[in-house]
Amino acid sequence: MTPLIDFTPESLKAVARSRRRARAWAALYVGTLLVLGAVYLGVTAGRSHREAERAEVSRLLRLEWARNEEAQKLLTEIRAIEEAINRYDRLASPVRASDVVGTIGALLPEHLSLTAMTLTPRTEKVMIPAAGTPGAPGGTPGGTPKRPVTRTISYLAVEIEGISPGDIELAELVSQLERCPLFSSVTMDFAKSAVVDGVQARAFRVSARVDFDNRFTFRDAPPSGGAVVEEPTEAKGSRP
Repeated sequence: MTPLIDFTPESLKAVARSRRRARAWAALYVGTLLVLGAVYLGVTAGRSHREAERAEVSRLLRLEWARNEEAQKLLTEIRAIEEAINRYDRLASPVRASDVVGTIGALLPEHLSLTAMTLTPRTEKVMIPAAGTPGAPGGTPGGTPKRPVTRTISYLAVEIEGISPGDIELAELVSQLERCPLFSSVTMDFAKSAVVDGVQARAFRVSARVDFDNRFTFRDAPPSGGAVVEEPTEAKGSRP
């Protein structure tokens, strides 16, 4: 095959080569722009998605924070209400603390001194045998056992501590408290030897209860001081 002879002028060939280079550069530039555009679109889409996720997470966090704040406010209000109820229950007790203190002062034997007195309102649940149960009040020996009844009782726990010259004064104090209709469950917690100003004495603590189930009335104190308790308006037998 006879080779072809190119009679194109060299100037035209240079122009053609220049155009081809220009087209190649243009194609490369356009391709680069397309690649950069695709990358930008991908990054923008991913960024928008992440921003949307971040906004949603922020919204959920703000909502959860608001709920926690509301819950904390509710808990604070509940605690305040419970404290108010407890204060009311204590203030609404049927026996005033001043009457209890005055009564104890009137019952103290001579030469016996108190060093501490504690009055604490308390509430507890006790199990009471049901009526008809063997051994229970009104029950029959051969009766069918029944489930005990749970009862809530409220009372004022009284603890008094002091110094006594001897056991005779202690026995007199316990006897006076037991005979007083205001107190029940009188107990000598301890009585031990003590030395006061070089003199032998007895340190003691006595505890008792003032039952809130009963209602007591107090008349004016006698000239010797202290309150005097009249009989409760309910029978003492109603105490658990």
